[in-house]
Amino acid sequence: MLYYYSARSADGLFVRGSLQAATALEALSVLSNRGLFVSVLDEDVSIRGALSGILQIRPLSQNDIVAFYRSLATLTHAGVSLSRSLAICAEQTADSRLREALNGIAAELQNGRALSDAMLTRPREFSTLAAASVKAGEQSGKLDEMLLRLAGGLERDHMLRKKLAAALTYPAVVLAATVSVTALLLTTTVPVFETMYDQLRVQIPPVLRILVAAGEMLKSGSFILIAMCAAGFLAFFIVHLRTSARTALVVETIQFGFPVIGTIARKAGAARLARLLGMLLGCGVSLHSAIPIVSQATSSARFRASAEALRRSLFEGSSISPALESSGLYDSFFIQLVRVGEETGTVGEMLLRIAEYYELDVEAALQQLGTALEPVLIVVLGSIVGTVAAAIFIPLYSLIGSIK
Repeated sequence: MLYYYSARSADGLFVRGSLQAATALEALSVLSNRGLFVSVLDEDVSIRGALSGILQIRPLSQNDIVAFYRSLATLTHAGVSLSRSLAICAEQTADSRLREALNGIAAELQNGRALSDAMLTRPREFSTLAAASVKAGEQSGKLDEMLLRLAGGLERDHMLRKKLAAALTYPAVVLAATVSVTALLLTTTVPVFETMYDQLRVQIPPVLRILVAAGEMLKSGSFILIAMCAAGFLAFFIVHLRTSARTALVVETIQFGFPVIGTIARKAGAARLARLLGMLLGCGVSLHSAIPIVSQATSSARFRASAEALRRSLFEGSSISPALESSGLYDSFFIQLVRVGEETGTVGEMLLRIAEYYELDVEAALQQLGTALEPVLIVVLGSIVGTVAAAIFIPLYSLIGSIK
């Protein structure tokens, strides 16, 4: 349940925000533990409260998170205390959920917790990767530097994801246009020709009869029911894909087997793993501690399995490069650079360089793929619309010729 509260802190500052809690008593207990004196606590059961509850499920904006880390790094470098820095960041952010999380972390700091431990209490807002980076900064005394590294790494990772999504936008638009034009022809143009054949008392050609049946299905709403069933099946498949490691491994194995798209996806996954692992090692996190964090932060099932295999190999006394090579996910260039990093003691730095190289390679491949897809998709769109038009007009020409 979502509760809105108004309270005052121990130093007299007025605080207002929202809080997720099962009961009002639990909400009061949480706020009291934060050192807040509550004056108003309202349970919001209105549309606003329902929408706010739904928004709690969504992930925070990556831009807001990156801006918070950069702001916190700047304030920390300037010598501002963590509590005051968090209060300033909470005032700056426009996201109410992030503001509530920052207020909660500030309260945990007043209770004696470290910043990294306080972040772990808010797993929906702050990842394990972020908490580990902050902890490394606390231990090394370079919190501002670690926060900037964290922000930079998240920013580059976010940009790569956006470019991957942008590469799929054009095909999705063309597919939507194809479906829309075909549906328009089936529901508006085809029935006209059906009426014409009926008036002339001529048997409708088989192909046109199929198109008429498809148009009637669209008009009757049966198509909507079928689409809803297909969407439900797709949602079930996605949920099963996320929860079943075996299914995810099979799907990704098939995906990585495609000639162009599979290579891009594999290189993007390798770049992400190298970026995360290199960033943690650069923050001072040990290799044994960094690998489980990378495994949790990696969305790919195959790369997650690769990280787990690497962890087991390290415990058995093996080095990094042979364990990565045995997974079959990384090419020889990747393996050779990691081996050089092991020999020179600069694995973290080498992994970051590998990530930059692969990210540039993926960007170039995406641009080439987009350029190559444009004419192919246009041909596909024209072929589908042309096939429907031919199925309508060719029998019509034959009919007119027979009348003459």
